[in-house]
Amino acid sequence: MKHPRRRYRPEPDETVRGLFLPVLTTLLVLLPVSVLLAEERQWQPLRFIHESHETPGLAQLRSEFDFDEYALRGTSELGQMLLLKNWVFENVDFKHNYPLGNLRNALEILRLERSGATFHCSHFAAVYMQCAVSMGWTARYFFLRNVKEEEHAVNEVWSNQLGKWIFVDVTWNVHIEKGGVPLSILEIRNEWIRNGGRDVVYVFGAGENEARYTHEDFPVERSDNNAWIWWPLDEIFITYTWEIALIGRNDFFSGRVGEGEGFWDLIYIVRDSLNDWDTGWSLRGRTDVDDMRALYHDVNRVDIHASPADEHTLAVHLDAFGPYNYSPNFQGFEIRLNGGAWKSADADFTWELNRRRNLLEARMRNRFGVSGPVTRLVRVRR
Repeated sequence: MKHPRRRYRPEPDETVRGLFLPVLTTLLVLLPVSVLLAEERQWQPLRFIHESHETPGLAQLRSEFDFDEYALRGTSELGQMLLLKNWVFENVDFKHNYPLGNLRNALEILRLERSGATFHCSHFAAVYMQCAVSMGWTARYFFLRNVKEEEHAVNEVWSNQLGKWIFVDVTWNVHIEKGGVPLSILEIRNEWIRNGGRDVVYVFGAGENEARYTHEDFPVERSDNNAWIWWPLDEIFITYTWEIALIGRNDFFSGRVGEGEGFWDLIYIVRDSLNDWDTGWSLRGRTDVDDMRALYHDVNRVDIHASPADEHTLAVHLDAFGPYNYSPNFQGFEIRLNGGAWKSADADFTWELNRRRNLLEARMRNRFGVSGPVTRLVRVRR
């Protein structure tokens, strides 16, 4: 199937990009949504297939299990994402179960768990990812390999609150922070390369059961599940970032992708001088990623393009599919003028500057009802 693209007019006089990307002179973006068989195909800046809001399994997952009620106790989006991690950890039992190794369907995993089945890291990661997607968050699935050549499955989830990707390891119920900010897999890897991860904090759990550890606490022994019993937290844990493989899709419900050959169709590998010599990993030979900005592109960012329409009016164009950005399950834009109420807006509108200092805030909203990060533009009327 051929997916249409469109090229926008030349860059307006003024552009404000959400988050931290520089101004570029031209844009080539996707049309907002292309749905095929309950999937949404992203083509830039990295090919990726997203689960569609229309996928029945997402609604069924929230209907059948109470993870959303538990997670929504959090007072912030980040808190909710970490409580979801906690819920999966407490509701899935860890033990190697190789006959079910290719099962990556959260509905079936959680149903089997009720009957006493046990699971390993790939199942934990699938459950967290699909539960997160059902709540309107963008999550993805990784395989990692440490310096002892042991493999592991984990997640990253995009935080609209922080405007960044966050590493989530549900098997150990851990995320990693530096200076109070949760880190991505790539950021963790950079900390390991820099000084062995001496400046990071390993955060277990969320809410009332949260516990924080540093390298000075190694080895950290817990008895919460078999993973903790068999592999205490030590200096080896951070080396799982030595080899990184991103699965290029999260539509595991679509056509049973999570359990079929399609799961392996698109895999991105981080390959550099640190691991280039390693030829023993079965995932070698997949797509090497040279552009880390593409691998760690923004999600749900809105860029504001503004140019004069007349003396006191600006012509505004909002873009949720700009450079190094993609907005899955996009529904529409919301704007707020001078601190007023949020309201729906078209991509193109005029903005009358009726004050000396004028503030425009813009964000996108997806089909789950989740809003993205806020982009702000201030114009002073002279």
